[in-house]
Amino acid sequence: MSSTSISTATARHGSAAGPPLTPHRVSRSCLGRPCYHGLAMTPPCVPALWTDARYSEAVVASLAAAGRRLLTMTGHKEIVWLGYSGGGTLAMLLAARMPETAGVVTVAANLDVEGWAELHGQSRLAGSLSPARRPPLPARIYQRHYAGGRDRVVPPGIVAGGEILPETLRVIPEYDHTCCWVELWPRVLEEVERAAGALR
Repeated sequence: MSSTSISTATARHGSAAGPPLTPHRVSRSCLGRPCYHGLAMTPPCVPALWTDARYSEAVVASLAAAGRRLLTMTGHKEIVWLGYSGGGTLAMLLAARMPETAGVVTVAANLDVEGWAELHGQSRLAGSLSPARRPPLPARIYQRHYAGGRDRVVPPGIVAGGEILPETLRVIPEYDHTCCWVELWPRVLEEVERAAGALR
């Protein structure tokens, strides 16, 4: 499960070519990765978009275009990104890309793509961007990053490797990659609300 959420309007994002959106005037929404959520066989989707290029320029540019369209449709001026696992990777890449970003909150996020691939003996995801290879986010962007102390999929060191300030990292010792983030969800949403203060 991977998604990137934004605090503006409800949207469904279909493919790397263009964002079919269904807007509703709300304060939160979920923006799915291109070619995920049952759309993998929809042109122009190709297997690379969920393998080596899952965090590629095309994916990030497509999500950024959808985010900007949501801002335009809702009249909001700023955006807060929330992402779990690979969605957190994309949230960081989007935060760096969009000057409208007020904050980013990640949960069990792969913020060092090359380090993660090496740790698991996988290909380097050559078509993907990595937050660890980007400059740190500007200080004006609120950040909070959660990692599970028992997470073997994305260990805390991989989260910390993503050019984040140490004080923005919260390691929950008893959590792994899937258990028990639902218990922490109210706190995560409080962090999003804190970052989104300017959106109201």
